[in-house]
Amino acid sequence: MSHRLWFRLDDVVPLAEHAMHCLSHEPATGIPTDLGPAGPALIWTSTASLDLLTSTGLPTWYGRNGTLHAAEAQAWRDPHGRYRPAGRDGYTTAYLPLTSNSGTPGPVINLLRSSLDHGKGWLTLDIDPGDRHLMDAYRVHVVSDRDDLVPQNAVWRPGSVTCPQVGERIYWGLVADYTTTGGDLIVRFTRHTVEQITDDLQAQHAAATPAGPARPGLGFDGDVLIVYQLDPGHVWPRRTTDYLIPDHGDRYPLGAYVWPWRYATEPTRVT
Repeated sequence: MSHRLWFRLDDVVPLAEHAMHCLSHEPATGIPTDLGPAGPALIWTSTASLDLLTSTGLPTWYGRNGTLHAAEAQAWRDPHGRYRPAGRDGYTTAYLPLTSNSGTPGPVINLLRSSLDHGKGWLTLDIDPGDRHLMDAYRVHVVSDRDDLVPQNAVWRPGSVTCPQVGERIYWGLVADYTTTGGDLIVRFTRHTVEQITDDLQAQHAAATPAGPARPGLGFDGDVLIVYQLDPGHVWPRRTTDYLIPDHGDRYPLGAYVWPWRYATEPTRVT
């Protein structure tokens, strides 16, 4: 049975381009050498606390703090803080090739490059032990919205929340008892609340300096909520990052797994 992982496309594309542009590559530890010579690829690695994608490119890409640069799967923790990794029974790493056998760009890198500027913010990767250590392109999909926020048994309660992306303003929504791997809240908002957030962000943009940092923006196309990013000073200052549709309760999971929502006030404990 496969396990679906969700990654932000913006996190994966730079790693894939790193692998494609490096002249040398190395295999991941624990992957058999009979798969052929190392080439441009992404490496999936699973531990008890997270699932990662990294690049095979050499020189290795390290972050500012000296740790390996990686894309982390955006997953949930249950109310007890437990995480369910994709690795099972010793199957904890695999290759996702980016080129064909002839060395030309393969379907995965072509999909990533064609999707980045079309508002498709999520990449899904289906992990199946049956693939052994070499994943095929059909395991990868790029989508515009995330359709599995939390398990069906999650409990939702009203709460007041805030985050830096909304200028620390406070809004009411339904908050899940599951959190992200980083401990952030997962919240669903009514359209009325999202419209208020949209107006507040527009006022915030009007007051900002033209050369300021990137800022989020919202807009509606019918029932579809468009989430975009304003990048002052760029050739294309506005880039769509997500399309969100209302769920069965006519609510929008704005910023789920992307914005660090937190309680504005401590929630009332149910005993």
